[in-house]
Formats: sequence, structure tokens, C-alpha cells
Amino acid sequence: MAARCGAGAAVVVTVLLAVLLLAPGLGQAPFDDPGEGQHAEIAREMLGGSWIALRLNGVRYWDKPPLLYWLTATSFTMFGIDEWSARLPSLLGALLAVAGAALLGARLLGSAGGLLAGAALLSCALFAAFARYVRPETLFVAAIQWGFTGLLLGQAHAPVRDRGWAVFGCGALGVAALAKDPLGMLGPLAAVAVALALSGRLRPVRAWMPALGVVSLLVIGLGWYAVAAATEPSFLWYSVVDNHLLNVARMRVYP
Repeated sequence: MAARCGAGAAVVVTVLLAVLLLAPGLGQAPFDDPGEGQHAEIAREMLGGSWIALRLNGVRYWDKPPLLYWLTATSFTMFGIDEWSARLPSLLGALLAVAGAALLGARLLGSAGGLLAGAALLSCALFAAFARYVRPETLFVAAIQWGFTGLLLGQAHAPVRDRGWAVFGCGALGVAALAKDPLGMLGPLAAVAVALALSGRLRPVRAWMPALGVVSLLVIGLGWYAVAAATEPSFLWYSVVDNHLLNVARMRVYP
């Protein structure tokens, strides 16, 4: 019980520190165009159209999955359309990432470890910058962080009552795919698998990836992609071949 209280205190302190550092003046600066304005416009157009088929100036947009735009459109609905509400999802993503890092550090290394983990993440300049910028980076980081937190705590606490952490971690990695890229759920899983293999704890796989976790990973992570592919014939070509394979090979052809 004392350890859990210490972990909770570490999370609260680091999140409050993050709010003090990142939140002031969130909406004061105008949009940085085209970077921020483009993403905000996609969310604005979503309010009067489809929440599945993204559009930018009326043209289909498949470069990014929809999590940022869903959250930004929701923020627009609740608080109005302006810079502050557009940047709010990025700020919340940063706070969630800090909380996940602090919790994992505290549960594994004590409250001091949690404070250090959260502070280390906050000290990253680009992380702090993207916390105040309309892009999916902090949501992506938060999802991956909570994926690691869930999977590692599920492995650290082996009894069945703690298997919920593993399911939660798998679901969080599914959210990473919805935030930016399906590789966001595959890369962290591979890293955890390698670490467990090196420590001789890879098997049984169901101990750290229960069936319900696999289901949540696939449904959350690939559900939108499946719907988009079913409704738009060119989606898979653009998303998989053009936006990934040809992009990595520097062979994309622009009109």
C-alpha cells in the first residue's frame, strides 16, 4: 500500500510540474502554418463531415490516422475553434506520457525513480515543444509509454489479478497505431519481446500478451485502417506502398 501511495504521489507531482511548465500561454501564439493550421483545418472540416474519411480543403487526406483529429474536433466542439483548443490534445498527450513514465519508474524503482523518470521526459526539448503544437507526436509518445508501462508492470506482477496491466498495455499500443502509425504498436512489442527473451521470460507468451490483450491491440490498432480500406479502394496503396515503402526508399512520385 505504501508503495502504491508513493507511486501515486510521484505521478501527481510530475504531472503538476508538467502543467506548470507546458500549459501557460498555450493559445497565445498564432498557428504555425502550414504545420499546425493544416491539422487544425482537417479537424474543423471533420465537424461537418465524416469522422472516418479525413479531408483537407475537401480532398481526401490519408497521411495520418484520425486520433489527433478526433480529439481536436471534440475540443473544438467543447471550447470553440481557436489555437488553445487545437493545442489542448497535444498538451493532454504530454501530461499522459509524463504520468505513464512516472508511474512505471515509481513502481519499479520507488517514488524517487518515478520523479526522475517523469522529469527526464519533461527535460526533452522537442517533447516540450510538441506539447504545445498541433501534431500527433505527444499522443503517440503517450500511447507507447503506457504500452510499455502496462506490459512491464504486467510482467513484473505475475499473479492473475495484475494481468489487467498487460491487457491495458496492449490496448495502449493499439492507440499508438491510431495516433500516428501501425509501426507504433509493432516496434514496442518487438522491444519487449527481445528484452523478455534475453532474460529468459519470453515464454509462455500469454503471460505477457493475454488473448484479450491481443484482441484489444488488433481492434484498436487496426480497426480504423480496416474500415478506411473497405470504403476507399486506394487507401491501402497510398498508406502501405506509397506512404511507407516508397517513402522510405525515396521513390515517391509527386504530381
